[in-house]
Amino acid sequence: MMKIRLFLLLNLLLVGWAGAQVSPSMRSQLMLTGRIVDTAGLGVVGAQVMVWDTAAQPFVFGFTSTTNNGFYSLRVLGRASGTLRMRVTDCSGQVYLDSVVYNGSNAFTRNFTVQCRIRIPNPPPPPPLRPCNAAFSFRPDTGLAVRFAPAVVDTLWTYRWSFGDGNLSTQVSPTHTYASGGMYTVRLVVTRLATSAGAACSDTESRVVNVPMPPRPPISNPWSIPCNPRFGARIDTTLTVQFRSVMQDTTAQYSWNFGNGATSNGRNPSHTYSAAGSYVVVLAVSRPGTTTGTSCTDTAWLRISVPGYRRPRIITNPRPVPPPSPCQARYLVTTDTQPLGYMFSVRPAMARMTYAWSFGDGTTATGPTVRHTYASAASYTVCLTVTDTAGACTSTRCDTLVASSLRSSGGGIGAPRQASTATSSSIPQQSLELYPNPVRETLHLVLGAGQGPAVLRIMDLTGRVILTQPFKLGSATQRESIAVQDWPLGTYVLTLDREGKREYRRFVKQ
Repeated sequence: MMKIRLFLLLNLLLVGWAGAQVSPSMRSQLMLTGRIVDTAGLGVVGAQVMVWDTAAQPFVFGFTSTTNNGFYSLRVLGRASGTLRMRVTDCSGQVYLDSVVYNGSNAFTRNFTVQCRIRIPNPPPPPPLRPCNAAFSFRPDTGLAVRFAPAVVDTLWTYRWSFGDGNLSTQVSPTHTYASGGMYTVRLVVTRLATSAGAACSDTESRVVNVPMPPRPPISNPWSIPCNPRFGARIDTTLTVQFRSVMQDTTAQYSWNFGNGATSNGRNPSHTYSAAGSYVVVLAVSRPGTTTGTSCTDTAWLRISVPGYRRPRIITNPRPVPPPSPCQARYLVTTDTQPLGYMFSVRPAMARMTYAWSFGDGTTATGPTVRHTYASAASYTVCLTVTDTAGACTSTRCDTLVASSLRSSGGGIGAPRQASTATSSSIPQQSLELYPNPVRETLHLVLGAGQGPAVLRIMDLTGRVILTQPFKLGSATQRESIAVQDWPLGTYVLTLDREGKREYRRFVKQ
């Protein structure tokens, strides 16, 4: 290759020198064009075309290569007339010769058919389209602002954000400022419209975002805070608690809620509880003013434990626990990749046993691991029946599954289900019922008859206690209602502590 380049450079210098020695009337410009194809009629790329005329002085020379589809174009500056010899070399090194007799500035076309089989390669296929992925991350910004970013950015996708407070965005990586702190369910919908068959896709991801309240600015003198709601509680060995407000202002109004249904409007009240326990006390302080700048209101709460309250005692059995029966209906519930889809897996699974499933919507299945997708979000009774043909035993376990259309980034996971006895096939009687589930505005509770106090708690999935409400059970069924229309969307866990036992229920706010 280096020798060819040196040869071409030397000939170009000779052509330039020779052209400089000829007068303009003795020189001409020739244009040679054509196409080089192989025996199949396809253009050959990179074939070498060389022309020269050495019959007389000055020396004439030219060189080029074919481009796309085998075409070439060569302009030659030389003598006014003569015979131009042509030489074509294909990709295998085979040589083809021809000649052109010229007189003046003319244009000639010469086509060649060579044996070279190199063809123009087809363009590479376009890369496959990636599936839609709505996974995203978030991090707090200044104040109440939160930055959101999708895990995958694709120019063919459209992004639709719902921030859980009624605001929307179509930006790829938006920053949203909330009006106040709290728990918000943020949802991202990623969509790609169909540009060809099978090109459309869509994916949805929902995550709960905890927006913390901005901290109060430090104040050296607590008495200077307008409507300071902070207070203290003095608890002795009795059931009477003495409360004292930090703000001792006779012009302010005080509203106390002692957590057991009792209230007071005193500045430093005392309250006697009917039973020992844990209570959440709330104080609201307000002061009317003649202008907007002079009026204020604020609220604070404090959890107290009244003496005599005892946690439920854990009874331990010092005797060895017998091994579990081989027919135990234990299983694990996990959310599947599509909305309202779930995977049910037996833990552990044995080859000699048979497993029969009933999903509560009229459909059944068999096997240690099954998948099922519900048609709508609701509460379903899922039952698993385990049969051991060798051990001649059977066990059935039924649980309530709340099917929700919301999907977390990690896929979610449920707790293992285990039958209370090896041969029980009945559903235990529930002493706590709630409806509707999912709920939008008001959650209704039905508490079974009992004796003594009971404490109801509602927590979100992060473990934060949203509501604590004590009850006093009676001989009749008790009904209560809880307003949840202002709560963030998501899944909540409700617990009821009564008579030394705790019951769990899950419900979805939508």
